[in-house]
Amino acid sequence: MKKTKKALPEFIIPQRPFEVMSPPENNSRAKIWVHEIKFDGIRLQVHIENKEIKLYNHEGVEVSSEFPTLSEALMEMNVDNVIMEGEAVILDKQGKSQYQQLQKALRFKEDTQVKIFLFDLLFLDGKDLRALALIERKETLQKLIPDIHPRLRFSNHVTRDPESFFNINCKQQLEGIVSKIASAPYESGRSKTWCKTRCSKTHEFHIAGMNDVTQEIILGEFVRDKFLFVGKVYADGNYSKVKKKLSKLAVDVTPFEKFPQQKNIHWVKPEVKAEINFSNWTDEKLLRNPTLVDLVT
Repeated sequence: MKKTKKALPEFIIPQRPFEVMSPPENNSRAKIWVHEIKFDGIRLQVHIENKEIKLYNHEGVEVSSEFPTLSEALMEMNVDNVIMEGEAVILDKQGKSQYQQLQKALRFKEDTQVKIFLFDLLFLDGKDLRALALIERKETLQKLIPDIHPRLRFSNHVTRDPESFFNINCKQQLEGIVSKIASAPYESGRSKTWCKTRCSKTHEFHIAGMNDVTQEIILGEFVRDKFLFVGKVYADGNYSKVKKKLSKLAVDVTPFEKFPQQKNIHWVKPEVKAEINFSNWTDEKLLRNPTLVDLVT
C-alpha cells in the first residue's frame, strides 16, 4: 500500500534577519556563517502540492496571480509536496536586481523577466526539514533546481572573508549581504542566527518639516535653485530633539514647489540639515530605506 504524504501546512511565518553594521566572522568551528547576496526584490514562499502551486509574500498574502509565468517555471521542477523560499527579482544588464523595474513589471501584469533565487527548503515529500541545519537544507535544495534554467536560480553563498564579500557587493552597488549560521535550524520570526548587512550611502539633506503623528522628518535638497522633496525619515526616538532644534524656524507654507498633500505637517525654513543613510534612489528620485544618523550642527 502506497504511503500517503502529509499535507503541507499553510503559510509559515518567515525567519527574518537582524540588521548589523558589519558582517559576522566565524568564531569557532561550531559557529560557521554562510553569506549570501541580499537581493532587492520580493521574498516569496513557494508551496507546491498535488501539482498545484501557491506563492505567498512575506506577510502571508497569496500572490500567485501576480507571477503566472514564474509559477509555470517553478512547476517545471521535478518536485511535489514542497515548501521553498526565494527572492523574486528582475536583473539589469549588469546582473543587479532592480526593485523599481520589478514593481513596474508587476503593475503592468508582466512577469516574464522575473527570476527567482531560491535560498531555503522547509518541507519536502511530507517531511518537515526546519529542524535540520541550514547547510543541509541548502544542499538538498540545490539538487532540486535544474543546473541551467533561465529563471530558476540557486542562491549561492561564501563561508570565508565576509568583509571582502560585503565590500565587493557594495562596490557593485548591490543591496548588501545576508549572513546565516550554517548549523542552525529554521526559526520563524526574528532570529540571531540570521543577520543582514546593508550597503548604504550617506548624505546631508535639508529638513523642511515634521509630522507629529508619524514622528517623521520631511527632507529636501536644493537642485539648480529648486528645492525638491526627496523623502521622509522616521526620527527613531530623536523626534523631540529634532522638534526643539527646529522650533524657531516654523513657517506657514511648504518650502517645496511640489509636495504630495498630507496632514499634520509643521513646515520649517530648510536651514538645518540631517545626515541620512539610505540604500539607493527610486525612479521617482526619492530615498530608499532612509535612516537618520544625526542632525548636522
